[in-house]
Amino acid sequence: MKNKLALTILILILLFTGCSVNKEVNISNAEKLKLKPNEVIKNYFKYYNEKSRTGVLSTLTDWQNKPNLVLGFNKLKSIKLNTIIEDTDPKEKDIYMKYGRGKVNGVKDADVKNYKVTFTIEYKNNEGGPIKNGKHFEWFTVIRKNKNSAWLIDEHGEG
Repeated sequence: MKNKLALTILILILLFTGCSVNKEVNISNAEKLKLKPNEVIKNYFKYYNEKSRTGVLSTLTDWQNKPNLVLGFNKLKSIKLNTIIEDTDPKEKDIYMKYGRGKVNGVKDADVKNYKVTFTIEYKNNEGGPIKNGKHFEWFTVIRKNKNSAWLIDEHGEG
């Protein structure tokens, strides 16, 4: 009897303190196929702000879905997408194709797009994470296997 009561109290505490933060999102392949590359990036930030692991993973290529992937939701207060600008200068794409994952994943040049993305991130109690509170920009490389597959984020990082 004591064990059942203790278990019930523990479950209630977890529910009311928000320890089960990760929101489940189900995205169908048909929905993914409809998205433009910049919409995939918008969804990434939307799901990241919602602290949805499944949502974030739905925007990324499969190689990134690793058991040790740390998204840092426990420290995150908010993340807000500010701008997405497609980079049509071939420099970033060439770097990706020659030295990045484009060298190993077999993607064709026509199925790669690069974007300069600015966002603002805020952590709880200014704890910080891999980057500090404030406005930042990163390069996002969005790819698809072919014309009949969905666009997904293959890489992103500081510029």
